[in-house]
Amino acid sequence: MSPPLTPSSSSSSSSSSSSSSTDSTCTERDIEEALIGSWSLLEYFSDPFDGKGPSLHPMGPDARGILTYHPDGCMSVHLMPSPKTGKKSRTALNDGFMYAGKYWVERHEREKNSFIVCHRAEMASLLHLEGRVHKRQVTLSNRNRLVLSFVGFEELNRD
Repeated sequence: MSPPLTPSSSSSSSSSSSSSSTDSTCTERDIEEALIGSWSLLEYFSDPFDGKGPSLHPMGPDARGILTYHPDGCMSVHLMPSPKTGKKSRTALNDGFMYAGKYWVERHEREKNSFIVCHRAEMASLLHLEGRVHKRQVTLSNRNRLVLSFVGFEELNRD
């Protein structure tokens, strides 16, 4: 799923200028600094794995969301379907979700000059999201657009 996001009015202005996931001079720290602030969801969609067919909007075309990265390494994400759906309760992933925890940036193992942001879900509205590291490829084409693309999950060791 690739949710394009834009900085909200509370986005940090101390981020490094014009960071990009394809810039060979970028470091993990450059990407972390560029992410800091709050981002508003523009679109939440999923493309078919085989590349055939239209993009799907699991929460509808008017989904709402906020993603926040704090300089201390904490993050939170809140995604909700459009209020136009008329649903009275939320019980499944497509009904909206939130999670919060720590985040960090890593170089993508398979794609040169690409980065992954890892979200360690320490608490989540849906139990199957909790206790995992959610990995997303980062694309920052400019300071006004962030695209996070699904890479995978990693289970956390729970003692």
